[in-house]
Amino acid sequence: MSDGSYFAADWLALREPVDARSRVDHLNQALCAWLADRRRPVTVLDLGAGSGSNLRYLAPRLSLPQQWTLLDHDADLLERARDALPPTGEPLEVMTRLDDMGRWSQAPQVLDAWLDGVDLVTASALLDLVSQSWVETLAAAVATRQAAVLIALSVDGDWWLETTAAQPEEAARRRREDQWMRRHYRAHQASDKGAGTALGGQAPEAMATALRANGYRVEVAESPWRLEAPRDLALGEALLEGWRDAVSEQEPHAMETVRHWHAARRASWQRGELVIRVGHRDLLALPATWGAAHG
Repeated sequence: MSDGSYFAADWLALREPVDARSRVDHLNQALCAWLADRRRPVTVLDLGAGSGSNLRYLAPRLSLPQQWTLLDHDADLLERARDALPPTGEPLEVMTRLDDMGRWSQAPQVLDAWLDGVDLVTASALLDLVSQSWVETLAAAVATRQAAVLIALSVDGDWWLETTAAQPEEAARRRREDQWMRRHYRAHQASDKGAGTALGGQAPEAMATALRANGYRVEVAESPWRLEAPRDLALGEALLEGWRDAVSEQEPHAMETVRHWHAARRASWQRGELVIRVGHRDLLALPATWGAAHG
């Protein structure tokens, strides 16, 4: 997956604290219960690891000796990850490796090699970029190893802008404009991001379905962002800009409409009159045999 705009270091740094406060903690607890039965250290494969935010969030919460492999196509981001390892209180070994994960659907043997000896496959903010065949390839390969799967913060295609200081007619008009933007943004999400036609907001359900078909017990929980200014000012501005750019690419004949929408919404955001909500989902999948044995 080669579209660097999705993985810019500044964007990843902006979203990391919001990701951390949005993730679903009871899934972490269920994962820890499963890992308690495994050998030590537990081995973790982090897909699309980027600058290491998933590692920094999850490793301290596992409270176990761990060996992580961070997998990404961007060497600069992986170097940032190695420079910012988290304190865990337990032994932590981290390796970084380069790979183009987009090729796995056509070369599943490459994925099989990465999964050798892995207890946990994890990722964050990745699934919307991949295709149905990629998801099915991953689910089948993971099942052969009976590894756990924890995939956090997959966008579900929904976002909302709540205006706190607008008359009813104006608020209704803005909601209609937001709906138009959201519809075309979803269409843009479904374009090829380097791993086939992207699933976009359909990705969490597609991943859950594929894992269940391979004998996993799967729980999916909502993990939405809720952004307010000034706390999240920079991230909100980046989101509005990203939606503007995506819809401009999708609907180039409507660029003036898109620019007008962006200018109005950005001004409301900067005045503190807007709340931004972005739908995400966290997914935990455990082998069904373990779930049956443990009630």
